[in-house]
Amino acid sequence: MTPPVFVQGVEQTTSAVTHKIGRATSTTTINDSSSFVNATGLSFTIGASETWAFVTFWEVTTNSTADFKASLTVPSGASMDYRWSGGFVNNAGSGNFPQSSNSPMTSADGNMDFQIGGGTKAAGVMSGWVVADTTAGTVQMRAAQNTATAVNTVVEIGSYVIAWKV
Repeated sequence: MTPPVFVQGVEQTTSAVTHKIGRATSTTTINDSSSFVNATGLSFTIGASETWAFVTFWEVTTNSTADFKASLTVPSGASMDYRWSGGFVNNAGSGNFPQSSNSPMTSADGNMDFQIGGGTKAAGVMSGWVVADTTAGTVQMRAAQNTATAVNTVVEIGSYVIAWKV
């Protein structure tokens, strides 16, 4: 068996695809808004009746007032389960670490709050699975400020999602 070939920022499109990678090649900036927006580059497509597991690495710059929350959207009729773990730690080594969610999110745009201390660049992980019903489509990672604050909350270049067909 030939191992899959990974191309940064490019989704494989053959019927034998078992892995997909999405990478932020530009920033997503949120200012004074707790409404979710699509995180640029952090998505992958799934076919009807397919099951995919995923891990998303978030690199975010914000402050502890705005904080950060993440979610995802899925094709119509799909079921999902996702949670975060590990926690966000800023580049000064402080923050709320470790963190984990005890209950999975099972609906699109649920409020998955990552608590960031210190107001600098921080990183964390979200993982889960999606099962498509009869509709193919896109799994899209989304981001927002947890509390609308007049500061920039930025999903940084280099954030990524890796997905596996299971």
